[in-house]
Amino acid sequence: MFLIYINDIVHNLNSKIKLFADDAVLYSAVSNAHDVSFFQQDIARGILSCCAATWQMNFNLVKCNIMSITRSPLKFPAGYKLCNSPLESICCHK
Repeated sequence: MFLIYINDIVHNLNSKIKLFADDAVLYSAVSNAHDVSFFQQDIARGILSCCAATWQMNFNLVKCNIMSITRSPLKFPAGYKLCNSPLESICCHK
């Protein structure tokens, strides 16, 4: 039954998403401020937040975070948010 709810998340994304059981990983290449904006839109514009509201399933914001993977010394600092709450930036994840 859960899969019926979660499958709506993948529609109309600019970014890529991987789903496994009750986890989702949203990812995208970010090389400029425009990419940062598109990624934030995918997080907030209703794809994830709307699914949470539509199916009355809240995200556990403690488990939601941002991880940047890069070889470049230049990073694009972005204060990504989900449901108007800032996402924590982490350097590693299990």
